[in-house]
Amino acid sequence: MKHLKKFNEAFDILMTNNERSNFESDFGFTIEDLEDVLLELSDLASFRGGCKIKTPSQKTKVRYIEDNRIVIKNITELIILANIKVTQSEYESIISTIKQRLSSMNLHIEDTTLEHERTIVDMNIYHICWRLFNKSDFELLNVKDGEHIKYKI
Repeated sequence: MKHLKKFNEAFDILMTNNERSNFESDFGFTIEDLEDVLLELSDLASFRGGCKIKTPSQKTKVRYIEDNRIVIKNITELIILANIKVTQSEYESIISTIKQRLSSMNLHIEDTTLEHERTIVDMNIYHICWRLFNKSDFELLNVKDGEHIKYKI
């Protein structure tokens, strides 16, 4: 009998309806659209729920001056988590493809996978740990001091 690979296409969405609505309005696409982009990651994920999509526990706000007014903006961000076991070349190929797709969706990816304590490259175990920001919001976070003040609540 031919061996069939079982795909784990599950996503564990850890967001309230309000957070989901904010995400969809700020980013311009739905969680389902994001799931389509992350499908390979979910297929390879080794824990229940496949790939976790959640919001951070603390909200990030940016205060900046625009038209001589102080503006305070909530920065919407998502956290993507998954444990995968692949070779380094497979990892690089899959991650490169997914990052290109996310970039085309106007998202900035802050990737701490290789620095994460649960990533063991020698054993082909990668703990995917990404923060996704809208590119324009990410630019606000990186303006030099004096032009804006970033703070978390």
